[in-house]
Amino acid sequence: MTFKNILAALVLFSVGWAHSVQSASVCEATAPWGQPRIELNNSELICRRGYSLLHNNTTRTAAWVSYVLERSHTLSCAARVDSFAADPRLKPGSRSEPSDYRRSGFDMGHMAPNADQSWDPQVQRESFLLSNIAPQLPELNRGLWRELESAVRTWAYQKTSVTVLVGPVYGRDPATIGANRVAVPQAFYKIVVDNLQANHVAFLFPHQGPWGNTINRMQTTVSEIEKQTGIVFSVPGDKNVITPLWPVVSRPLAAARAAACRP
Repeated sequence: MTFKNILAALVLFSVGWAHSVQSASVCEATAPWGQPRIELNNSELICRRGYSLLHNNTTRTAAWVSYVLERSHTLSCAARVDSFAADPRLKPGSRSEPSDYRRSGFDMGHMAPNADQSWDPQVQRESFLLSNIAPQLPELNRGLWRELESAVRTWAYQKTSVTVLVGPVYGRDPATIGANRVAVPQAFYKIVVDNLQANHVAFLFPHQGPWGNTINRMQTTVSEIEKQTGIVFSVPGDKNVITPLWPVVSRPLAAARAAACRP
């Protein structure tokens, strides 16, 4: 092998090594308490700047999505631009397509919401990739689930930094939509961790609606979510206890956003 070939090989090795380190760093940054653990053979781990997820290639949805929401992220002024698309990191047949949702009666329900991912243009666009989406009834997606998403942003502003773990819950034989047979969840879970105080709140939403506007009705334990999903979550605090709901004081965030987004 010539010196030029050796040098080229070393460059390729260093580039590949740097890429793997960057990927590992991104995965760790979006799941600072540790990635959720589940035995899922037909799955793929995807890590992006805004979130990481484990995609279930059988249900064509994520088993879990994890991301960190910082106070600064809640002050973004970027407008929502719907750009739903199949995830290019997944093979056709193992992923959902926009056509699967057409005339299905279900919304394309974000797991990591657009409003939590709008602090960077690329991050926002990637929130619309369908690996981050699951079929969700409009009554839930636009109702109490949306209330919880708003509460999470309020907590992120109040507490400086939170980690969010979110995903679907499935029964044994779920209904499906579209040519790719995208599975319809029977419920959705969300766990929110206060990264500074090292405690958490957890929620479990039956896939029904409308549920009104009282999110504390949906509180549960992490242990119950683990039981229903088969996922083991690394979170601070007692998994068997329902933590009292954190206060949702929205005015400080609203004022801060108005100031940040003033022309």
